[in-house]
Amino acid sequence: MLTLEAKDEKKSWAKTAALNLTQEISGIRWKIYNDLNANIPLEVVIFLIALLVTVFFNFGVISHHHWTAALGLVTASICVSGAIFLLVELDRPFQGFFTVPTDPLKSAVDIIKTG
Repeated sequence: MLTLEAKDEKKSWAKTAALNLTQEISGIRWKIYNDLNANIPLEVVIFLIALLVTVFFNFGVISHHHWTAALGLVTASICVSGAIFLLVELDRPFQGFFTVPTDPLKSAVDIIKTG
């Protein structure tokens, strides 16, 4: 890109636009590379799960043996576990159960390559 000669104003603008696009694509590649690693440490997730297990176990021991109390505890524990699952999954957009599709990016690269 840098070796291209800009003889007139249109070619100079095209060269500048191409250089800006190249810089933007390389920045996006670095961002994708950095996003491959999880940002939430495993120790934090394990600690959070142990804490919540302790809390729900203690609520289960203290609460009266009634089906509505048990159903409330089960429902709350399912909601909390679902929230933790979503936090961990959404922390890694290119891995796991929910992934960002790469097909649009690949087709855009093919279009750019063919000109």
